[in-house]
Amino acid sequence: MMISEPRRAKNSGDALHGLQIGTTLRLVAVVLLMASVADTQWASMEFSVISSRFHRRDCDDAGEARLYIHNTGAESLSMANLEVRILAREGTATGGSAEEHQCVYARLSPPVLRPGQYGEIVAKLSEAPTNDAHLRCTVSAGSGIVSQTAPLEKSALWISYVAFSEDFRRAYVYAENLGTEPARVKLLKVGDGDRPDQATPVRSVVLPGHKGCLVGDLASPVSRGAFVHVVIVEDTGERKSEVHVVTRAIRAFPVVMEHGNSEPRLAVDIQRPFTETMACPAHKHGSQEAASARFLDDYARRFSENPHQLIQMAICRSSMPEAWFRFGTLPDAAAMNPCLRPPSRYGENPQSWFCPFFCVGELAKKATEPGRYLAIIPTGPNTQEGSLLLKGLAPQEWRFLVYNAIASGAKGVIYRGQPGRDRLNRDAFRQLNRELQQLRPLLSISEPIQGCTTEHSDYAIRSLLCGDQAILIMAFDRRYFSEQRKGRFYTPPFGRAVIPVRARVKIPGGMAIQSMRTPFASLDHDCWACQDSSLSFTTEMLNSVHVYVASLQREPRLSKEGPSR
Repeated sequence: MMISEPRRAKNSGDALHGLQIGTTLRLVAVVLLMASVADTQWASMEFSVISSRFHRRDCDDAGEARLYIHNTGAESLSMANLEVRILAREGTATGGSAEEHQCVYARLSPPVLRPGQYGEIVAKLSEAPTNDAHLRCTVSAGSGIVSQTAPLEKSALWISYVAFSEDFRRAYVYAENLGTEPARVKLLKVGDGDRPDQATPVRSVVLPGHKGCLVGDLASPVSRGAFVHVVIVEDTGERKSEVHVVTRAIRAFPVVMEHGNSEPRLAVDIQRPFTETMACPAHKHGSQEAASARFLDDYARRFSENPHQLIQMAICRSSMPEAWFRFGTLPDAAAMNPCLRPPSRYGENPQSWFCPFFCVGELAKKATEPGRYLAIIPTGPNTQEGSLLLKGLAPQEWRFLVYNAIASGAKGVIYRGQPGRDRLNRDAFRQLNRELQQLRPLLSISEPIQGCTTEHSDYAIRSLLCGDQAILIMAFDRRYFSEQRKGRFYTPPFGRAVIPVRARVKIPGGMAIQSMRTPFASLDHDCWACQDSSLSFTTEMLNSVHVYVASLQREPRLSKEGPSR
């Protein structure tokens, strides 16, 4: 007992002390377990940057960082858990601190990137960096636990548009050379697979300021609305430079009324391929950052409900063209009105464009690349839009404005207001829409190209390359909207007569013209000639716009023994 009592007291103290120690150890274990779980969760969120570029399309464009990434972790990435910072260091010196450039938005395509998937981050700058700035982009995920930093190189090669055939088994990838040296371009990848063996270059050597098309037959069709990875490479012999882009697979050239009150008798589309979710973000939804955040939240929500739904945004004239470049690449399709007052650059050199509204259409095209813009065209009898002087437009003026937008690169037409009840006006409107329906297979895969001349100063020629299928040629009467009064443009009165106009159009090397036709009839072969990669023909001008389709075929290669007999 004398011995046991002290032991009993000591054992009680040890027990109490052991209880405290045990509780502490359990708490520490829980904390460590929670930290371990958190570390495991953060560690499972990993990604790598495959390619990083900086692009600036115009002097009104602040520019954007484009990063192609691979989700190498076990957790999905989303726009909600990504943070993007653009840092710039001026000049070539390595010392000094880097300035952070603010972004209007940072968008992830697709909005949710599953483990193993590839995707693209586009960060739109609010102010343009200086020409000698060295840019770096830092992307963080999971509260900054996972971070990747990549330099932003200014590439001379740019993917201006990606189109797909009706069955989504063929891709048309247009590459533009923004540099000063010729570039030889190849197609490496479309979708998840490598470049197909059937990939065909159309004008593979792209001259400075020009575009070429790379046509690839896909091993399996992509789904409508799917996010597709496209890679092209510039091979100069000394180095290879890859350009990546993620775009949606879309095959549509809609011709619709703005408010959906379509009449089948007017030959417009009843079904609308795009769902509009926001109008006038430039002034109706707060600051540009707030408007972009609201749109991206809605875009992500709709993507979770239907991953193939295509989203449209209507961008108004407020702060045009700056607002167009801020918001243009956000939606799948941006609805824009190219019938606006041109910017100051048009007044400085009007001869650079065949009409004032083509200048605006080109800005809309650049602001949405490599996506698409839909042109809003005023057609109502009481419409007074932008720089148009008259309250109502004549049928030939409708035609001029529609093809002006198409020539600048529009991928759809949205009519604002129906034509009047006058039968002649409605018949002309119906005929125009039927003509667009005839051309739709080519318009949906087309891209504006240069190389058109005419011998008559009152007329202008513009052309669209339609993959390896055709060249779409539009001859415009420049007298339409050629006069200006109090800042508004109008068409002066003039006598209409058939006038022969000689025209010349550049065609891709290795290609020949198989046939020439209008949307409804073929032209005799003695009306046109093709040699030395140039098509020459005479158009009999009477309307405001004449349209021709020059079907392409690949020139046969001669063997060493000469042509086969």
